[in-house]
Amino acid sequence: MARFCTECGASIPDGAGYCIECGAKAPEAEMIPAQAAAAAIPEPEPAVPQPQPAREQYTYDEPKQAVYPPQSSAWPAAPDRSGKPVSTFAFWALKLLYAIPVVGFFASLVLAIAPENKSLKHHALATFIWRLIILGFLIFGSIKLWNNIEVHWEDFSDSFSEITDGAGFESLEDLLNGLKDAVSDAGN
Repeated sequence: MARFCTECGASIPDGAGYCIECGAKAPEAEMIPAQAAAAAIPEPEPAVPQPQPAREQYTYDEPKQAVYPPQSSAWPAAPDRSGKPVSTFAFWALKLLYAIPVVGFFASLVLAIAPENKSLKHHALATFIWRLIILGFLIFGSIKLWNNIEVHWEDFSDSFSEITDGAGFESLEDLLNGLKDAVSDAGN
């Protein structure tokens, strides 16, 4: 059986002691026994408001002295910029700086250690790690290439001797000089 609030007219669910819209007490005739017992408990008396201290009277005839915090000779603290995001232009400029071969390597190392800005520091650290990985590949590739040249140097030298009718060469410099001479002879 639906009940309605006598104050606001909202529907009150069965078994509820108060209106869910305005909080008015529901009619007691339809309350269930447990809620009727709870309703029989006297409600606490409302709190008596404490008197507010009297406000100081201010007249416009006499100006009040402004109170400022005490002055200190120390500089104010710098704002915390560790979480400030780095702008797109700054990232673009950093990429341009990192593109310079030796300078970029050291710049990424310094910026991975020095700044307080976490965003800038992490970007520089990532770039520095990539540079170390690429440097490792270059060193590994150079070693493999040098080993490959040493292994095939004898074969190459013998093949060149056969082509040039025994002229051959002792070093890479002799080979380059021979090639320069051959190019100059072909041009004449």
